[in-house]
Amino acid sequence: MLTELDILTITETIDKAEISFSHLRDELIDHVCCEIECQMEDGANFQQAFSNIKTKIGIRELQIVQENTLLLIDKQYRIMKRLMKISGVLSLLFLMTGTIFRIFRYPASNILIGMGFLLLCFLFLPIAMSIMRKENKSNTKLFLFLSGYVGIIGFSLGTYFRLMHWPGTPILLSIGLLTLSFLFMPMLWVTLKRNLASTLEKTAVLIGIVAGRLFFVALLCKMMHWPGATILYLVSVTFLMFVFLPLYTYTQFKLSTYVNEKFIYIIYAFTWVILLSLLLNLNVQYNAFKVFEADAAAKISITEHYKSKSTENPVNADTLAINETKTVKLKVNEIDRIIENTKKDFITAANGDLPYDNNDITTIIQILANYHNYDRFQSILFDNSSPALVIAQKIKEVREYFLQHSQSKDQSAIVSVLLSTSIPENAAAKGLSWEKYQFMNKYPLAQYQILLGLQERLRIAEVEMMNGLK
Repeated sequence: MLTELDILTITETIDKAEISFSHLRDELIDHVCCEIECQMEDGANFQQAFSNIKTKIGIRELQIVQENTLLLIDKQYRIMKRLMKISGVLSLLFLMTGTIFRIFRYPASNILIGMGFLLLCFLFLPIAMSIMRKENKSNTKLFLFLSGYVGIIGFSLGTYFRLMHWPGTPILLSIGLLTLSFLFMPMLWVTLKRNLASTLEKTAVLIGIVAGRLFFVALLCKMMHWPGATILYLVSVTFLMFVFLPLYTYTQFKLSTYVNEKFIYIIYAFTWVILLSLLLNLNVQYNAFKVFEADAAAKISITEHYKSKSTENPVNADTLAINETKTVKLKVNEIDRIIENTKKDFITAANGDLPYDNNDITTIIQILANYHNYDRFQSILFDNSSPALVIAQKIKEVREYFLQHSQSKDQSAIVSVLLSTSIPENAAAKGLSWEKYQFMNKYPLAQYQILLGLQERLRIAEVEMMNGLK
């Protein structure tokens, strides 16, 4: 016969499955007690019989029993369960189709992706949370579900807003990923640790929780273009792939007599998410570097071409034209020299304060891309001598001089466009000066490209003036 301590042990084990349907809980306890007593009558002791029952049934099987029971007796639960499955499949279908349409630039891609996110956030997730709440009455689980719901909705809507270039993206992404990192992940640990069998398994899961939090923060930094994303990615993924994954796998093989499908799905999903996110970031970085490299090389080539054209002296020009030509060259060369010095300061700062004399644009872009102290570049542009302000003032002076000495309306129109220091009317940031609009809060690579573009436009405007003087 079973003792009161034996029955208490059985009850605590079944309670770990969090059976919320009270009558079912009592029936399951009675059923397990009967099974154990039958095995004890055949000669097994309590520990052997109980171990056999746990291996045969398991906590997940008990939860499935509750789920099937609710499906049989609760019509509303059946409807919600069916609607959850349909909305989940449809949201995934819309998102996948919309993504493929967007890759191939087909129409209606944004509509499909939007419908997918709407179904996911406002139908599938609320129903799923309601069902899980019905199956688990724990207050801890309720807070876990709410934090997960808020985090996923914030991240999903933030992603869609970013895709559509709508305002509010930083707020939504911050709410979503910070909630997942600092509320959902800690509550997940509180919920899981009570059901973990050994200290080793608890250690493995704790490492996974901490590394997962870092991963979400790294993802936020990456999507918001904040510094430190690369380092956080490296640390979090290293711990997830080379510490948590092997340790968790070892505990599952050690503590289980067989590997169930849940473990296989967890490992597959975990590996897929990590690798996909890393490949996505590497692909985006690689493509961005190639675009920057090609654009920078083109700007440099065009600048050098027009620079060589500007060295040609006017033929049969009078003394006034020759003097004006010299003045044009001096003014443009002065600005060009300031820009060149600023570019060198950029590269020196990114290269560990070591001078860099190589003009290979590929290497320069890699050096700038791997440097994350953006405040340093802001100080180079705006502190001390403030070259950004000097460049803006000099361009205005050159533009005025060119317009005063232009030879035609067409020439004036070209110079006005090339050397414009006005902010576009549709710019989001109103009230900023031209130099702050151009350089503030931008990647070093973007700032470097702007400097190259200024050199290019200056040389084209110079040659246009020279042609007029000739």
